Amino acid sequence: MWLYAIECRAANSVDDGIQAYELMTSVLRGQTSMMCQTHANLLDSAKRSGEALYLRQRAVALEPASFTYNGLGDTLRKLRRHAEAADAYAAATRCDDQQAETFARWAGSLQQTGDDAQAIVHARAALALDGQHLLALRVLAYSLERTGETGEAVRAYEAVLRIDPDDHWARNRLEPLMQRVPGPLP
Repeated sequence: MWLYAIECRAANSVDDGIQAYELMTSVLRGQTSMMCQTHANLLDSAKRSGEALYLRQRAVALEPASFTYNGLGDTLRKLRRHAEAADAYAAATRCDDQQAETFARWAGSLQQTGDDAQAIVHARAALALDGQHLLALRVLAYSLERTGETGEAVRAYEAVLRIDPDDHWARNRLEPLMQRVPGPLP
């Protein structure tokens, strides 16, 4: 049943997967953290993040680990509860501080709360683990731009474009900044 639900998600048959998880939960009269996580993933895919939140919280209670905190953070971000998402990602890094993706998501959540200084710190932490992490570079570039660090923002946007030359968002952010930077960058 569990594998069927996972296959449903992969095949974009989200509703069938959700039904399978609901049946599995009723039959087993309990849940493991992985059941909660996968069921929540299906609900998030179906744009039912409000329902997924309980399962994410249950997964954390059953197994307080990096992957459960990351799932909780992801659902909270979808619900636009960025401060709470940042707290979940902080907890994930306390469990495992070697995941660039977690630091990048944490940085993104902090940026959404308006805390660009901390977003920069955590984006750089992600980049220390993976120097080409695209989300971390994008968060870094935009937060640097918003804090007036134009030269550093230009370098960060250029790094984004080296990895993804078709990133129109980065290109559109970079062009006006280039006009404000006097002379060549050091």
